[in-house]
Amino acid sequence: MRGPFPRFSGNVTITQYPDNPELFKVKESFLYRSLEDVCYCVLPGWLTDGGSIPRLMWRVLGPPIRHPGLPAFILHDILYKSGVVSRKKADDLLLEALEDCGVGWLKRWAIYSGVRIGGQLPYEEESNEIMSHYIRISDPCTETS
Repeated sequence: MRGPFPRFSGNVTITQYPDNPELFKVKESFLYRSLEDVCYCVLPGWLTDGGSIPRLMWRVLGPPIRHPGLPAFILHDILYKSGVVSRKKADDLLLEALEDCGVGWLKRWAIYSGVRIGGQLPYEEESNEIMSHYIRISDPCTETS
């Protein structure tokens, strides 16, 4: 997937992971520059399910792997699994990045509310220092981030 998102740079390119058809591998680095001028760079090799949207909600929100908010989902996924920022910060960045991806207000808030309500246990279970090797954070954002 590729998109001209103003605060995302680089190609958001994924391929299906051969060992698990529900996972996708990030092929190229991409960067998100937050409103606070912090850069979050997702590195190649990261495995993602796109977004943990329950199948029941796919009719309303769309399947996560083809959703316009995919870059935001991937960023949120790695922030949760690496634990490099607080859960609240990861969720707030998801909301911000979804807007940047052009996701409408109602869908953004539905997704945000879902992660705020149901994200505590996954955040606590998934935080893993090894996962932090797939993200770099630069505060403030620099040209080389």
